[in-house]
Amino acid sequence: MTHPFADYNKYQNQGVLVGNWVEEHALKTSTGTHRYEAWVAAEQESVYPKHLKASSMETFGRVFEHSDNLHSKDWITHNHSTHCHSQGNYREQALQGKRSTRMMKKALEEALQEPDKEPEKPNFETSQRATYKENDLKGLVIGARVMKTQDGKPVKRDHVFLAESKIVDRYRADKVRGREFNTGTPPDQAVTIYSTTTIK
Repeated sequence: MTHPFADYNKYQNQGVLVGNWVEEHALKTSTGTHRYEAWVAAEQESVYPKHLKASSMETFGRVFEHSDNLHSKDWITHNHSTHCHSQGNYREQALQGKRSTRMMKKALEEALQEPDKEPEKPNFETSQRATYKENDLKGLVIGARVMKTQDGKPVKRDHVFLAESKIVDRYRADKVRGREFNTGTPPDQAVTIYSTTTIK
């Protein structure tokens, strides 16, 4: 049994009913064909056929060629021709003018030709340097601490500190005290409490 709406689909060589479908149906009944042939063949006999893509006509066959015809590869917009440069027509924009460029080029050439000057040694000397005399440090230990009194004499060692800090023994500290405080000659009179009071 034929589907009642099968005439409205591209079934076999039958096209879709367009325009006045009554006339289209009468044409098919009397002649057996439609006004328009089927564009593609259906995969299967169904009221909902799946169509295959037909080979399309080449584009150039439907275009009228004339004297002003221009291919798409040659299309150039006004914006492109104004602001863009092709690879062959590229021109580098200089950051300086012609005069500044010539002066810079000349300065670079002169700098390359001129040899490097050696730094000149100073030929002046201060009075302090002229009168300075270096001391003979032979036999001295560099970095040793030398302590002297206000008169420029060596500082006497504190025998009490030496003994209490146990740097040396007590009897050695007493020898240090006796050596440093010994005047070399004994006094004429014995030193007693009364003689010390009389001196004061």
